[in-house]
Amino acid sequence: MIYYIADEHMRVKIGYTRKQLTRRLNLFQVGNADKLKIIARHEGNRKDETDLHHQFATYHISGEWYRIADELLYHIQAIPNNSFLLLFKNEEAKEILPVLENGQNIITNAQEAAEHTLSDAQRVIAEAEKEAEQILDRSRRVIAAKWKATCILGEARKEAEEKTKRMLNEARLKGARMEWKANHLLCIAERKAESILSNV
Repeated sequence: MIYYIADEHMRVKIGYTRKQLTRRLNLFQVGNADKLKIIARHEGNRKDETDLHHQFATYHISGEWYRIADELLYHIQAIPNNSFLLLFKNEEAKEILPVLENGQNIITNAQEAAEHTLSDAQRVIAEAEKEAEQILDRSRRVIAAKWKATCILGEARKEAEEKTKRMLNEARLKGARMEWKANHLLCIAERKAESILSNV
């Protein structure tokens, strides 16, 4: 159990116990000139106690004692079945209660505004993520199309190179044949000419 014990000088002890709280209070009261009062309690463990000590570290006095400030006061006021008005005299309580209620309203309004802002931010983020996903999808399609075009171009280039090489080889072979045929005809013509000249 987490407990809040106050003295008469607007100081609060934030502690944790598994024992009966009234015994704990009596133990603290021994040797303490101030009248101590339990002003709030709620379920919690040792970690919760440590978290609260960190949360209100700005108002720390010594040990587990903390100076009462607005933030700590609003925290105590929000605890169900609290007795935070025991911190004040009757006249002070009448004056402080409207101020605290107004402060609590301000905090509530601020929290609601923060929730709306968070909701708007989450919506904007969701829209941005959706748009980014669409852009990414388009980019993937473009990349896929570019890759396909590159593959087609590569295949076309390879086919053109092979066809050119084949045609070049065929042309060289045809040229060699024509050259051989021309040389053969030239030889025949020379022999014929020689034969005619020898008969003259």
